[in-house]
Amino acid sequence: MPTVPNPFEIRDWRERAKAFDRFVFDFNRKGEYLPVIWRDKTHYNMDEDTFGLMSYVGKSEQGSNGSQEAITVMAAVLGATLVGIDKSDQEGTNYVKMLQTFFRKEEGVFVWYPSIPSGDSFWYEIQANILYAILSYFYPNEPEMEALVRSSADRWVEAVKIMTDKDERLNFNYTSFDFKNMEPVDNGKWKEPDAASGVAMLMFLAYLRFSDQVYLDTADACLDFLDDQEDSPYYELLMYYSPYLAARMEVEHGTSHDVTKYINWIFDGGVETRPEWGMCTERWGNYDMHGLVGNLKDFGGYIFVMNGFFLFGTLAPFLRYDSRYARTIGKWMLNVANQSRLFYGDGLPADKQSGADWDGDPEHVLPYEGMRKEYEGKTPYASGDATVIGWGPLDFSIYSGSHVGFMGALIEKTNVEGILKIDCLKTDYYHKKGISDLLVLQSVRLGTEGRDQWARPEFGRPLRHGERTIPGEGGD
Repeated sequence: MPTVPNPFEIRDWRERAKAFDRFVFDFNRKGEYLPVIWRDKTHYNMDEDTFGLMSYVGKSEQGSNGSQEAITVMAAVLGATLVGIDKSDQEGTNYVKMLQTFFRKEEGVFVWYPSIPSGDSFWYEIQANILYAILSYFYPNEPEMEALVRSSADRWVEAVKIMTDKDERLNFNYTSFDFKNMEPVDNGKWKEPDAASGVAMLMFLAYLRFSDQVYLDTADACLDFLDDQEDSPYYELLMYYSPYLAARMEVEHGTSHDVTKYINWIFDGGVETRPEWGMCTERWGNYDMHGLVGNLKDFGGYIFVMNGFFLFGTLAPFLRYDSRYARTIGKWMLNVANQSRLFYGDGLPADKQSGADWDGDPEHVLPYEGMRKEYEGKTPYASGDATVIGWGPLDFSIYSGSHVGFMGALIEKTNVEGILKIDCLKTDYYHKKGISDLLVLQSVRLGTEGRDQWARPEFGRPLRHGERTIPGEGGD
């Protein structure tokens, strides 16, 4: 990846995240396909009214009856929270409480849609439970949150036991888990074994909250499953938790897992679970696309903005516990912070995007779902599945943009071009207090070699294998 990508322009991601919140939570916004939020009075899983956000602008089948997706709605609430917006009392509305619509009491877990039971897809369902557990960290006094987080963690402990055979071998080679019938689901079409990483994250959050050893032990067992895999189990963003978990658990609890394997899986992709999925290291037309994630073969390459946003939020705290990777990941962060702007309406020329004619978003706060290397002779081309497959009128993705808060909360520009200040504590939930609030990741050109190096002398060399920078003792 380039030391400084070209063309180079770092947007104000914090302001972009705040503007996204103002746009999508505006019930009175006028225009074609607007607003994208609605009041849901169907009372799925709760007695009070709640709300929904469309996953894509103009997605006609959404708008009522429990059709909202947890990952869209929860990520929007969390992303706003990360940039300092109190979603428990925003103009008199408690959006945090409204998320209880995704908790199915009869199953004891959070689900993908309020109206649909579990058993459809690991990553959509596990991520809903994780996002809610993270929100409980930021809203510790919100009634009922603690009980719901405890319930979901306990149910997933039960699920892990069911997926463990008599020889104590844990198996995540399934599509999902059905909590009504308490059995794993294999739909015969695909498997999502990186669910092990997601469950490990849920378990670790529960351990940090409740201090019950069973949660830590279950997290450790889930990472053991990953260690035993030869081919990458990487299916979707649940895999992104694994380096952070392995590094932090080793520092704080003495566990041992293969961090390097996890990192390589994320950057390289795999062969069996999701072929052709990985990280772009190319220049498309006149634009560097390095560091963006997606299918590297479809349309010559089809990459997505959400994955980069979310991966940013898991790799930043990882560096507190294992700084051997700081120079590499610092370079990746600079590239993603730069390239992600291209997914917005003001990022590419009008003829290189599918929705330039829509005037509903004059501030350009909604990103396109994806970017194709080539489409109808244009390189690159910002679009998505909606218009190409034909199930929607626009490719602007609330589902993707709801994750922009992870970038907005962590990135701060400095007075030197090509150097970012990254907050490594914000998404390090329940962390021990550090010496400072911020770690400055520097990308400094040395001579003509373009090497990366820490600005502070004590970070002048990478740590040797086995060394760790202990949080609170200079590595924050």
